[in-house]
Amino acid sequence: MPNDRYELRLAENTAAISGSFHADGRYDDVYTLCKDAVGGFPGFWAVCARAGVIVTDKEEAGGLNFDAIEWIDYVDHMVARMIETMLITGKDIDDVELGIQAERARTDVS
Repeated sequence: MPNDRYELRLAENTAAISGSFHADGRYDDVYTLCKDAVGGFPGFWAVCARAGVIVTDKEEAGGLNFDAIEWIDYVDHMVARMIETMLITGKDIDDVELGIQAERARTDVS
C-alpha cells in the first residue's frame, strides 16, 4: 500500500530515471527509432514513470539495498539497459522487460 515514504521514493526514482534517460547520449537514436511506438515525448516519460514504479516496488519489497549499492549508479545502469532494449527491439519496453532490466541493473552494480 502506498504511503508518504513510497510516494517520495517513487517521485525520486521516476525523476532520476527520466533525467538519466533524456540525458543519455543515445536518446536521439532511441527517440527516432521508437517515437511512434511509444507516442513521442509523453510516451517516453510514461516509460520512465513505469520504470520508477518498478524500481520503487522492488525497493519497498527489500529487493534493492541502497546502503550496499549506489542509487544513482543503479539508476544509470537501469536506464542504459532500458535504452539498449528499446534500440534492439525498436518498440516500447513492457513492464515485464522493465522488471528484468531492473534486476540486471542491480547485479551490474552489486
